[in-house]
Amino acid sequence: MCAANLDPEFRARGIGASECYGAMRHYKSLWDLKTGRKPPFEGNIYTAAGQALEQVILDAIQAEYGLKMEDVDSAVHPDVDFLFASPDAIGTDRTGRRSIIEAKAPQTEKSRAKWGAPHEGWPAVPVNYRPQIVCQMAVWGLDHALVGAHLGAPEIAVYSLYRELDWEDELIERCGDFWQHVTRNEAPRKIQIPRNQWWTA
Repeated sequence: MCAANLDPEFRARGIGASECYGAMRHYKSLWDLKTGRKPPFEGNIYTAAGQALEQVILDAIQAEYGLKMEDVDSAVHPDVDFLFASPDAIGTDRTGRRSIIEAKAPQTEKSRAKWGAPHEGWPAVPVNYRPQIVCQMAVWGLDHALVGAHLGAPEIAVYSLYRELDWEDELIERCGDFWQHVTRNEAPRKIQIPRNQWWTA
């Protein structure tokens, strides 16, 4: 549903929401991509399956919450020019509240097992997806997100998440440090990963 800007030249100008987890962890593979040392990822059987299920997931979210769904393109953070986000959609409910809408379709039992119960909120969402949603809310200035996860037919779990400003600050700081390595063309050093944080627990 999302008309995301996937142009390589555009993506080379900064860090996309789906790349924030790798940036926060200073993945050299992401630095190789951003500095042109590695070609862009062109997808595989798992991403193809996820794309095929995306509309099913979005329809389920729309039906459950009575949303008006809007296709959106990439947007850049208003104050941080190296961060951008392309959510699958923006949804507006009957009260006028706008929410980030994101669809996930884990393809293996192991990846599905990482998801918790929807009532648990953020702790139920796998850590590698949390920075993506945090970035999307920061870029679009929205305080709420709905993440639908296809956890095996017929189950589609929907997670209602609220904005965490402290997380945004940490994400911007850590991604900013990574981006300096890109702009200086200096490979990032392996960093000590703090344990039991919102993006590492």
